[in-house]
Amino acid sequence: MRRTLAPLLFAAVTALCALHAKASEGHGVRATAENAGFVAAERAATCHRRPRCRAPARRPRIGGIAYAMLLDHHGDWTGPRLPSGEPDFSVIDDILAVGPTHLRLTQPPNRCVRDLCPTLQPNDPEVLAQLLRLRDAGIKIGAALNIAREIRDGRRRRRSPDEVVRHACRIKRADVHGLYDWLFLDFVAEAPRAHAINRRITKGSGCSAGRWRTMINASGVGSAKNLPRGAFAHARRFRLLVAPRAVVLRRVRAAAAGRRGALTPSDRRFVAEVRRRRPHAMPVLKLEVPHQAGRVFAGLSRDTQLDLLRRWAQAQHRHGFRMIYPLFIYPGGGHPVYDSRSQGTFELMGGLLRRDLARAAGR
Repeated sequence: MRRTLAPLLFAAVTALCALHAKASEGHGVRATAENAGFVAAERAATCHRRPRCRAPARRPRIGGIAYAMLLDHHGDWTGPRLPSGEPDFSVIDDILAVGPTHLRLTQPPNRCVRDLCPTLQPNDPEVLAQLLRLRDAGIKIGAALNIAREIRDGRRRRRSPDEVVRHACRIKRADVHGLYDWLFLDFVAEAPRAHAINRRITKGSGCSAGRWRTMINASGVGSAKNLPRGAFAHARRFRLLVAPRAVVLRRVRAAAAGRRGALTPSDRRFVAEVRRRRPHAMPVLKLEVPHQAGRVFAGLSRDTQLDLLRRWAQAQHRHGFRMIYPLFIYPGGGHPVYDSRSQGTFELMGGLLRRDLARAAGR
């Protein structure tokens, strides 16, 4: 009798263990989908039944992203001014009319002097009030930080990870009005400890003010496998505009006329690699500031600029990336300006941004 019952008991226990394991696995998948928002529920429900199955990641929603660089390192207004010398706040109305989901607002400070770090807070209360209109409209505003080097007395010095993390925390702590939502980490290619810096900033390590969501400047990094994890986006400059001036002019005219692609093979590889290797982040392509935007792109004819913008906008939907529209770039410090209103490209960029927003919303 005992010999007869033993196999039956063993089979029953094995079946119960298998059911318990499957229930636990299913519960773990459901928790991931509900709490992190990264798993598509339908595929996750059956994914554990297939060997080597990986549930799909959900990228952050970036309906439309733009540059409106209107503040310098010290929080002073660098944007357009009226003949009287007062800030021209019509630029704020124009941004609101377009309504991007994400907007980078500042240049990246690159140094702290002892315990004094630029915190990118607007010094003029009227400027602050105008910028808070953007936040109140639901636009996620980004600050920027140079994580690699400082320039002091004409000499460069590498910033330590502790200094950079402390600086990011100071910006977060000083932002008592909640103006900024995310942080653009600049010069990542020149920072040997970029992975550790990004990890500490995104986790809020040692910062009582909290953690940052980060976008990585991926220009010069090379393969996407070298990019820090945990950022919500990785942005790289358009390679079409990286070459000697004569070569760039020949390329952009051919691309604008449709005789060559608006994206280079390097651009396409970058987008594909980010999508594959960093599935929780959005690949982004952009004009480098200030050189590409203020000198190269601004130096093209209006028709060529319009044609390139149209082709880049079309390419982002085909290849699955977002481009940063250069609405208003006032970098200060004597660097060249790009103002889409004076360049005659604002209306087109506004229309392309609204189309991006409609597509992201599924309309």
